[in-house]
Amino acid sequence: MRKLSRGIFERDGVLYVRFANEKGEIVRESTGQSSPKVAQDILSKRRTEVAQKTYFPSRRFETVRFEDLLSKWWEEHGQHTRSCFKYLRRRIEGYFSGMKAHDVKLGTIMAFLNELKNHGYSAAYSNSHRTMLNSIFNFAIKTGDYDKNPVSLVRQRREPERTRLLGLDEWQRLLDACRKDPELPCFVILASVTTARKSEILSRHWSEVHLHNEFPYMEIPVTKNDDPKIVPLPAVAIEELKKLPSYGKSEYVFPAKPTHRYDDPSKFKRPHRWDMRKPFLATCKRAGIENLHIHDLRHLGPSILLAQGVPDNVVAKITGHRSRALKRYQHLSQSFRKQTVDLIAQVLMKRAGGTDTRTDTPAGVEPGTALDRRLKSKKSKGLDGRPVGTRTPDLYRVKVAL
Repeated sequence: MRKLSRGIFERDGVLYVRFANEKGEIVRESTGQSSPKVAQDILSKRRTEVAQKTYFPSRRFETVRFEDLLSKWWEEHGQHTRSCFKYLRRRIEGYFSGMKAHDVKLGTIMAFLNELKNHGYSAAYSNSHRTMLNSIFNFAIKTGDYDKNPVSLVRQRREPERTRLLGLDEWQRLLDACRKDPELPCFVILASVTTARKSEILSRHWSEVHLHNEFPYMEIPVTKNDDPKIVPLPAVAIEELKKLPSYGKSEYVFPAKPTHRYDDPSKFKRPHRWDMRKPFLATCKRAGIENLHIHDLRHLGPSILLAQGVPDNVVAKITGHRSRALKRYQHLSQSFRKQTVDLIAQVLMKRAGGTDTRTDTPAGVEPGTALDRRLKSKKSKGLDGRPVGTRTPDLYRVKVAL
């Protein structure tokens, strides 16, 4: 590694200069060159401009390349997020590569999004690319590598609202059709009863699933909204979890399995399953169910709770939807949360011909004993009540569909 003068550093073969502006803030600027002499000349010029108060940041941004902003954003931010930016990067890199950052303007971005539309991609897919571009420029502004965000002028494409709701008869057919799969029945029941998201279920460690507590629950340390969540487990979910092949044998509830693409097992690094799409779609086809997404299972629970008279804002708190009006429900008790999953499980398992689905009696506690009576005495009051408060869009849709 070559030795550089103070105030000059190298990244990916390109030299950058570092100096303090009039306010004493550290400014980092790409020279676009690999020559130490050129970098030293630019650094001297910038220090002179600052001393003479003729330094205008907008001038230095004229030479910034978009690919430099993208590279730094990916290394320091993008790859560490839970979003699927890695699947979008290739298309954005291919379209904007070679451009200077100031050439990425409103018209350029609109042309890129229109190209996606003309290729038949959905509005949601286009919006994902817009989100990535927006993040790149916002990060560049934050780090002082650029001065403006042209993406802020571009509105998101309108995404069609999904109104598909899974009926109870369809749910029963789906459950019956997936019984031959060792993992899918458990996933379907967890997604339907707990209202947890797909990623929240598939990424769970067994150490986060507490089946033998007084109130059995599944712990989700980080959700989509960056908030921790405790999800109570009804008896039917506990029964299915114990049937999983991974129970007592694996670190993850749904461990990943190498496919034919990995000749060398050591190269397979996924610790847990990322999706259930293929077996889910195959099961839907066997059950004669059309136009059903995995995420629709998450909407089934709220629709049942709303039909049973549970207030909208309480349902939103249980499912994890964001709203200012829901702050008053920050401290729902465990027994209160338990009753919501019990209520969903009772409705679903009645349809499935089940019997007792409550979490009232933990494993190992004999019915009718003193301990059983003491646990049952801890029940809260019922959940009946007139819906009040502000509905979130998703909850409004499921209630209207009812």
